[in-house]
Amino acid sequence: MKPSDHIQTLTDALSSPENIRTARPRQLISLRHIPEPVVCVLHEGIVGIFRESDHLLVAHLYAPFVLGFALTETTRQPQIYLKTRNTVRYEIIPRQQALTLFDEKQLWKSVACVQGFMATELFRQPASYGGQSSYQLIRQTLLAFMQEDELLRHNMTALEYLQERTLLSRSGIQRILSELKKGDYIALENGKLLGVHRLPERF
Repeated sequence: MKPSDHIQTLTDALSSPENIRTARPRQLISLRHIPEPVVCVLHEGIVGIFRESDHLLVAHLYAPFVLGFALTETTRQPQIYLKTRNTVRYEIIPRQQALTLFDEKQLWKSVACVQGFMATELFRQPASYGGQSSYQLIRQTLLAFMQEDELLRHNMTALEYLQERTLLSRSGIQRILSELKKGDYIALENGKLLGVHRLPERF
């Protein structure tokens, strides 16, 4: 369960209204230009976390949330970037400032709860895709997509989600989606995933 009370506690401690930024849908938020590790407070919206090395979508996070990627002793930014799925309001706070506040206000229990939830969410994502067929990848990822919030499924197509999560070709994904829709295994409308029926193990 999302630790909403702890997230609110951290947000109240870290947030300054004058520092809140707004990002439009589909905007990329890079951390590369920031010289020191940061903590990000997500006030509103949905963001995807992407791996910089291959642009693989790792997970989605839903506001409110505190993204504590940098609570380790490192001077390097994590090799990730964010992509907004709708209008997003967020803040970037230097790690050292956040650590000082956590000490002063004795917030480490809340930090641990939020970081634990984040780790659980990452482990909840589909397991390694190595050695699976294209269909098996798509099947697993369609099931994962259905576990996402309905608002996210309303804001992006099944093709987009599948491509970002698997890095398979658009044409290959489209072909399998078309066959699954034709066989009434999935419900699609204007590319949006409305439902998943019993998917065959092999196809």
